[in-house]
Amino acid sequence: MKNIFKNIRISLVLTLVLAFVISLGAGYPVAAEQEKPASAHVLYVQDIKQYDQIPYLATILKQKRESLDNPAFTYGGELAGGTLYGKVFRGVPIVEALNELDCDAASFGNHDLDYSVEATLELIELAEYPWIAANLAYADGKLFAEDGAYVVVEAGDLKLGIIGFMGELIKTPVYGELIETDFVAAAKEAVAALQEEGVDAIVAISQMTLADMRTLMTEVPEIVLGLREEMSFYSSYVHELADGRYIVSPQADGETLVDARLTKGDDGKITVSLSFVEMASVEADPDFLEKQAAYEEEMEATLGGKVGVAKQDLNRSELGQVAAEAFLYHYEADFGMMNGGGIRGEIAGGDILLKDVYRVLPFDNRPMLYEVSGAAIKAALEQSYNKNLPTQVAGFVYEYDGNEEHPAVAKLELADGSPLDLDATYTVAMTSYLQGAYEAFADAKLLKDDKVVDSDLLAAYIEAVNEIPQGE
Repeated sequence: MKNIFKNIRISLVLTLVLAFVISLGAGYPVAAEQEKPASAHVLYVQDIKQYDQIPYLATILKQKRESLDNPAFTYGGELAGGTLYGKVFRGVPIVEALNELDCDAASFGNHDLDYSVEATLELIELAEYPWIAANLAYADGKLFAEDGAYVVVEAGDLKLGIIGFMGELIKTPVYGELIETDFVAAAKEAVAALQEEGVDAIVAISQMTLADMRTLMTEVPEIVLGLREEMSFYSSYVHELADGRYIVSPQADGETLVDARLTKGDDGKITVSLSFVEMASVEADPDFLEKQAAYEEEMEATLGGKVGVAKQDLNRSELGQVAAEAFLYHYEADFGMMNGGGIRGEIAGGDILLKDVYRVLPFDNRPMLYEVSGAAIKAALEQSYNKNLPTQVAGFVYEYDGNEEHPAVAKLELADGSPLDLDATYTVAMTSYLQGAYEAFADAKLLKDDKVVDSDLLAAYIEAVNEIPQGE
């Protein structure tokens, strides 16, 4: 099917300005001033997992509120996990900052559920803004967000409906305890309710995938604008539908704020123009800089202790192998396995501090001991193929056959060089996230759960061996 979207790369601050200049000469009648079309601005940012963007965001919001008529400020999720800040503070500083910055609505990202349902509920209780999600529910079907599926916001001349959506819940440790419902059906129900309330325009905010947002916008044409998660650490992207509506993917790590102007024509149709402001383009707010310094001081005092020594600079792949060794070591397993995407930092050669370990493994995933077959291990490695973020292992080695379209494991050997027996069963120490992510491990038998988190196991392993990596 023909792709009805086109991608527009945004690498600079983009501002669309339309000006009309009318010169009236002497002796000519002056036309009556035309009525200004009704409009409103929606400001959107997402993926701020560390406090260092907050001082710049505060400056941008102050400037926007001084120059615009009561813009709506929305947050698209991702604030609790995924970084050292999240590991230590569990999202509290970002929620408190959004309170101070008068956020009008926020949706959930998968990292907002990294720690537990109870931890997320504590953040919701702390928030002074509505946290909304139309398709996030408990296992019994009850909506998770106490604030509901949507919120109505008065902004500029318009009455706006903002609907929140959950995406990629399967990546969280609470998957199963919470579920994603059909987002199209949920959207249609929310749209009907918002139309009853007489809103002028409806906007979606979400961390859902681009493919899902495309489906949402196609199946629910009443949504005039989709604001979602990033596609790049370096640029923002706009995806334009054939009918002129936009899906916007701002830059990762909260680096860019989206300013969407919604204008209502005489026929009731909404048109959208976009501009982008990079955080680095403004001066930081001094009050929030002071708060940032206090958080950093607290974090340094908590995590400044030495746990071991890195004999060399260690990249993410190398640290993934060390993590797999740590899991194996703790459970005395045959093998250890670590998903490459779970490693979120590198370590420089020299002393390793506790904060370095927490930065590498910020999610608090729980390694457990499972019994699986050799065939399941091979199938899982093939299902998880990612040339940039490969699954790291301990106790065996593997290689792919080089076919990137249909990768197969061509080499699967034990540490002594003998082949791994596909018909045999082995004990494997891996996180519950990894076990749940791969279909091949669906029948894995849980043998032991010591209820410890991955970063603590890694820190304990480094303390035990003193230096990493081990061997040559």
